[in-house]
Amino acid sequence: MGFTYYGDLIGVTSLYRQDPEKAYKTLNEFYNTTFVTLANSSEEKVYMFSDSLVFCGENTESAIESLENLYLNLILKKNIMLRGAIVSGKLQFDPRIERTNFEKRLPRGTELVRAVCLESQYKGARFIVENALAEELLGEVRDWRTVNGYVNNITGDTFIGKNDFRRKIIPAPEGGGYEYLYFWPSNNTLKHHEQDHEGLKDKLSEIGRYPKKDISKHYSETINLLKRSLDRKRYTDSKLD
Repeated sequence: MGFTYYGDLIGVTSLYRQDPEKAYKTLNEFYNTTFVTLANSSEEKVYMFSDSLVFCGENTESAIESLENLYLNLILKKNIMLRGAIVSGKLQFDPRIERTNFEKRLPRGTELVRAVCLESQYKGARFIVENALAEELLGEVRDWRTVNGYVNNITGDTFIGKNDFRRKIIPAPEGGGYEYLYFWPSNNTLKHHEQDHEGLKDKLSEIGRYPKKDISKHYSETINLLKRSLDRKRYTDSKLD
């Protein structure tokens, strides 16, 4: 199947206007955290430029788990908000004649433009999943393509584990795609379960009071995502424990 993910940071342009040194430090944290988090993705390719990240490969399930960890490491540990989208198909480039000081990266297919366009449609530190990719990932649990279907068939057609990543793929409230509830973490070894979610909500709410409306929307939508993540986790725990 293959996948391509595109993401960029929220607020970096404004931060450069206000405090270039702080903006540089934020990007430095972004690069270092991404490098450490995705370091074991040896079969995938990672490209970073300015505040943008492109991640592509063949193992979609593993990539989603890696990206979940990246989102959590960035927002919970570094106060960095990443917004991105994942689509089906692995990004590939045309072979071109190059020079040592002249590299060419002409995408062969539509994967990158689809990911960029999908990402740009949503506000907040969101992890958006393309419709076609979500439907393929949920192929064994077709009911879960809707919230109603999940509630009415929470165990799956054949019992699926409580923390299976597919439980966290839900239709985005705005429509047009699915989103991944990464605030419901899969990997206990990262100790993200111990994080202060109420403290994070308070922090995002306070910061979001002051920017102009289109910027403050990023903060309110991130809070909404956090609530949806914890709500689905609580509901799932209550039905499967």
